[in-house]
Amino acid sequence: PLGRSISRNYNYPEAIKGDPDFRFGVVGSGDTEPAITAIFPPNAPSLSTTADQVAMYKKSHGSYEPGEQRKRDYTWDKVQGGIDPGTHTFGATAEIDYREGVAKAINPDREYDSRVKPTEFVPKNVADFRKVRTDELGTVRNLGLGQHALGQEHTYGLPSKRFNDWGARECMQGNYTADEQQPDPDLGRSLRRGCAPEDVLRSDRTFGVPCVRSDIKPPKLASVADSKNYGNEPGAKPLLYPQPFAVRGVYEEDFLSEHPRAELQDIVLSAGVCDSEQHFDRLYRAAQAAYGKKEDEPLSVEAIRQALYAEVENGG
Repeated sequence: PLGRSISRNYNYPEAIKGDPDFRFGVVGSGDTEPAITAIFPPNAPSLSTTADQVAMYKKSHGSYEPGEQRKRDYTWDKVQGGIDPGTHTFGATAEIDYREGVAKAINPDREYDSRVKPTEFVPKNVADFRKVRTDELGTVRNLGLGQHALGQEHTYGLPSKRFNDWGARECMQGNYTADEQQPDPDLGRSLRRGCAPEDVLRSDRTFGVPCVRSDIKPPKLASVADSKNYGNEPGAKPLLYPQPFAVRGVYEEDFLSEHPRAELQDIVLSAGVCDSEQHFDRLYRAAQAAYGKKEDEPLSVEAIRQALYAEVENGG
């Protein structure tokens, strides 16, 4: 209920009802020990480890402390001259101090002190071979096809868009004409002649069965092997916005279904809608008058609820 706690109609003892300071539970001892100390006591014998246990876990699991140097117990004193692993540097030094390797690979002229490659006289056939077989930076490779009378603005290849083709914008937003937006002529009916009569082919008859079989009566007992949808299954809206009591298996049609007086009284009293049978009789008579029901006609739970709302609004 809005603004107050739910009442479960528990029958508490008189000692509890008459004591406004009554509280459930057991009073604590006043100890302020945190929960982590009770669960993981720092001085527990099972948490203390010896040096031998630490060394064993380092060997079996590699359980080193953060920042701890890994020691493999090498016999450095047996190496020629002896090695101090704390000061010794492993590896080899370069015999030639070669610098700017990447820059010289991109620009070979940097190999020379003058920053320009010196002139070199070679046979013409050797120069022509180098011109054809090597790649020059920033120029097109000479494939030996000779000279062509083409202008400076000439572009090789085919254009990527040779006709009025769609691009990315048309694919996402669409650019269909009015005729292209019309439904297909075979939508909902077959265009194949087959053995069907001519009047059937020219009619608006739709062949096949619907996906939702609301045209047939659902079975009384549902089977897991029956995959048909008889129109009694919830759609997308009830799945996204379920009814208030759907979690407990009670739906809106259950409130609207009518029951005899004895059965309806048992449902209402069990649900806690009424406090007593006298209260139910009063609501039942009000619901009969509101819905125009006779004494022996059944009523729904929703009728009792509406009678209860009217009684609350009137201050009853």
